[in-house]
Amino acid sequence: MTDWGTLLAAFQSQKNILLTGHSDPDGDCLGAIAGLYYLGKSKNSRLKCIVEGPVPDRLSFLLPPDIIIIGDDTKEPISNDFDLAVVVDSSDLKRLGRVQKIVEGRSVINIDHHPDNEFFGDINLVEVAASSACEILGLGLQDRVFLPRPAIEAWAAGILYDTGGLKHPNTRAQTLQLLSSWMVRGLELAPLQEKLFARQTPETLALYQKALERLKIGARGLMAWTVVEEGPDLGSAREISQKVIDEIRGIRGVEVAVLFVDQGNETRVSLRSKNFPVNKIAALWGGGGHTRAAGMNLQKPLISIYSEVLNAVEDRLHEWNN
Repeated sequence: MTDWGTLLAAFQSQKNILLTGHSDPDGDCLGAIAGLYYLGKSKNSRLKCIVEGPVPDRLSFLLPPDIIIIGDDTKEPISNDFDLAVVVDSSDLKRLGRVQKIVEGRSVINIDHHPDNEFFGDINLVEVAASSACEILGLGLQDRVFLPRPAIEAWAAGILYDTGGLKHPNTRAQTLQLLSSWMVRGLELAPLQEKLFARQTPETLALYQKALERLKIGARGLMAWTVVEEGPDLGSAREISQKVIDEIRGIRGVEVAVLFVDQGNETRVSLRSKNFPVNKIAALWGGGGHTRAAGMNLQKPLISIYSEVLNAVEDRLHEWNN
């Protein structure tokens, strides 16, 4: 039986299946989980969806019914009555946050597209050339099983999210062919694009404006960076992070964009480039990702790592550019 056959057989069995992905989930992670949920429900599968949050408001339309979002205030034990975990969009189990504890020691199917994936599953459906986990699922399953409309919409949303609306270099011919085949079946991309990219609250717009006001450019114009503060009264940085970093990466002459999200005692750093391998920078702090899109979550305040990260980027940019 092929690996995809094993996944489908599990969905048609009486096994209890956990669907999960990385903490602080993005559109690809949630889309992959939702699509598998709707596919599984069409097969009467016994499913439970759990991720560690938070989930940005603009991605809430991707949440399948009854999904459990673990937050900072979650105190009750996490249920672990399942036989198989399907883990999506995660290069290693540490990225699951608190869900890691209930996944370890159980059978795992690992579906991912990150080049630093550790192949932690009993079955590893890893395709680093794919734009997204959702693309892997769509291409892997479209000729093997009938895909219900909600699954297609969820996976299409995940593909659009991870390709920046089909603008990023990870958009390949197979990506467009897959979406085209779904459009023939009636899929409309415009409503998904609007939900993902065109809805902002006044609070997030103000946060976006402040991020651009703090924009700095250095390394002879090759690097641009900014800082976003996150807090209960400041709006969610997650709502604007992708928009901000894509905007500053698009500045003429800029090769690397760096976004610092100041979370008080912790700092989240996102890195984007046009060609430079930013995943090697992220790896210096235990992070990871793709060649042109990577990041790390640091258990340190911004002030203690700000200059260190910028200096590391500038030094390696200088080496790369000479």
